[in-house]
Amino acid sequence: MLNAKWSRQLASAIILVIVGWIPARANAVEPIKVMICELLANPEQYSGKQVVVHAALVNPRRMALVDGGCGNVLLVFPADESARPKPSFHLVEDDSFKKLTNAESELLPMPPMKPGKIVANFEGRFDSVFILRKGRKVQQDPRSMRLAPDEVRLVLHQVTDVQVTPASVDGAISAAHEAYH
Repeated sequence: MLNAKWSRQLASAIILVIVGWIPARANAVEPIKVMICELLANPEQYSGKQVVVHAALVNPRRMALVDGGCGNVLLVFPADESARPKPSFHLVEDDSFKKLTNAESELLPMPPMKPGKIVANFEGRFDSVFILRKGRKVQQDPRSMRLAPDEVRLVLHQVTDVQVTPASVDGAISAAHEAYH
């Protein structure tokens, strides 16, 4: 009798989880894959939307992302007080995120070392303070975000496919490291 009651409760719980999961997945928005140059060329098209950029983290102190010579996008975490409006998601702190944070020291090595490189897919909400009108930047409502008029940012939800090139004295150390791993 106890086992039958427990089995019914377990089955009910599983059904509730499945029923709750289906609408959540249906409402999930697939992020737009885009390049940083495209984000900077058309900020009004992407502002407030979930995007994925394949980019290099070039400055861990300022958290700047680049993928070409057209500019950079600041990277901020959802808990950051400057992330306004507050995102509806939390930062996924999985193995890829740990790999990213552990590798940040490769970008700021002690001399005579040359900086390494961190490249990954960064997914999150793109925010822009400005829109382009006739090729000129026009500031949107500055109360919604705490950024300078010419800045854009990505509020990070998740990072994937993290690739790290370690800092080196010259190319020989990097080549040796790659051969070993």
